[in-house]
Amino acid sequence: MEDEKGNEAARFGKAGIIAKSELLNAVAMVIPTNEEFVIAQQSVELL
Repeated sequence: MEDEKGNEAARFGKAGIIAKSELLNAVAMVIPTNEEFVIAQQSVELL
């Protein structure tokens, strides 16, 4: 089930839980990343 407050709080680079399911014993989380930096690091490793 979507957690509207959690979804709103996990915006603009902030981490948080956006949905929970007690039936499935699962959660959906937002984890901020710096994708461009990670891609650049991996590109350098390949050189």
